[in-house]
Amino acid sequence: MLLDELSPRQLAYKAKREEQYQQILQCIRDAGLRGIHKKAIHRALGFRERIINPMVDDMHSRKLIHIAGWTCFGGAGDVGLYAMGNKPDAPKVPKRITDKAQRQKERRQCVAALDEEAQLRMMVEKKHQAWAKEWVPHCDVAAAWMMGART
Repeated sequence: MLLDELSPRQLAYKAKREEQYQQILQCIRDAGLRGIHKKAIHRALGFRERIINPMVDDMHSRKLIHIAGWTCFGGAGDVGLYAMGNKPDAPKVPKRITDKAQRQKERRQCVAALDEEAQLRMMVEKKHQAWAKEWVPHCDVAAAWMMGART
């Protein structure tokens, strides 16, 4: 058998992959100008992600599709939205950090900059403050003073 000749099984596999390729292209075309991300293609068509991802990457490298925009998707971070056409990819805009996130970042960096002993001292101080906030005396303060004076 020559390398150019394919077995019937290989021909069927190739035909199936070509059909899936066309279905993915059609799904991206149906999404319109806004675009669609790989996970949405996976959900719409029901193909495995390990099949979809290389096909979409191949389409992108062959300039059949472009990145129309970016979206934040779960734990994956920024995810590209793919749309039809040979256009330049949309630039990835850096996230704007909120004031609260900025304060948290500064707090983390401040603690990380301290040495180990200072970190432990801060931790003990926080625990003490939490304890002092909830502490309630067991007897009258004046009576406790009198009892302390007798010993």
